[in-house]
Amino acid sequence: MISEKGLGEGASLPSTAELGKMWGCSKEAITEGLEAAAQSGWIKLQGDGSAMVLSALIHHEAEEFSFTRSAHLLGEEVRTEVIAREMVMRLPFADNPLTQMETRAYTALGLMEPEPFIVIPRIRYLGGKPRALHRVYLDPKRFSPTFLADHDFAKESLITVYESYGYTLTSRDTILTARFPNRLELHDLALQNEPSYTPVLVAEQQLFALDPATRTPFTLEFLQGTYLHWQYRIQDRPPPRMLKKNSGR
Repeated sequence: MISEKGLGEGASLPSTAELGKMWGCSKEAITEGLEAAAQSGWIKLQGDGSAMVLSALIHHEAEEFSFTRSAHLLGEEVRTEVIAREMVMRLPFADNPLTQMETRAYTALGLMEPEPFIVIPRIRYLGGKPRALHRVYLDPKRFSPTFLADHDFAKESLITVYESYGYTLTSRDTILTARFPNRLELHDLALQNEPSYTPVLVAEQQLFALDPATRTPFTLEFLQGTYLHWQYRIQDRPPPRMLKKNSGR
C-alpha cells in the first residue's frame, strides 16, 4: 500500500477500521500486520492507534527480486535456457546432490508428504556464457493447473508472473555459501574443462509474498542460485532514517 499510494516518510496510514474495509480483513489481522511492519522498521505506531510511514522503501520496484531486471539495469543482456519445467515428487536418494536442497525447499514451502512441487531449473547466460544456475521451487496450489503450460520461462520474468497472480512481494531471506561445484553444477555451467578449484557462490533464497485473499505472508518461492564469478558485491541499503542518523560519519 505504501508504494501503491506513493506515501512518503512521515505520511499517515488510514485507520485500522479503514484498512479493514479496504482489504476485507478483521481488526485483529490488520493490527497484527501493522505490528509486523513496525517491527521491520517500515512504520511507527502512534499512541492514538494511528501509524506513520518511516520508510518508503517497500520494494516498489520488483527489480530488486529479479535477476533479469537487475542485469538490464546494469546494461547486461540475459539469455535464459530452461532445463525443465515439471511437477515432481521430492527425491528419495540420499546420494543425489539435490536431495538435501529439495528437503529444505519442501519445508520452506510448507508442503506435506506426499505433495509434489513445481521445479523450474534455468541457466542464465551473460555475454554468451553460462553464469548462473537457478533452480526454483514452487507450491502448485499457489498457481493455476495450467501454470507450466501458460508461460514461457525462457523469456518471462518469474517476478512478473508472480505479480500477474496478484501476489505482493515483500522480502526475501538469503543464505550465501562459497564452495566448489557439485557434479550437476559442473555439467549445467559447462565447467568440465575449468580448473577443479573454480569456486561458485550459492544463494539459497526464500521469497516472501502476501496472499491476495488474506494478506498474510508466506514463502512463495524457494530458489537455489549458483553463480560463477570471481568477484561479488553485496549491497545492503538501509532505510532513509538510518542514512540520516549516520550522515555525520
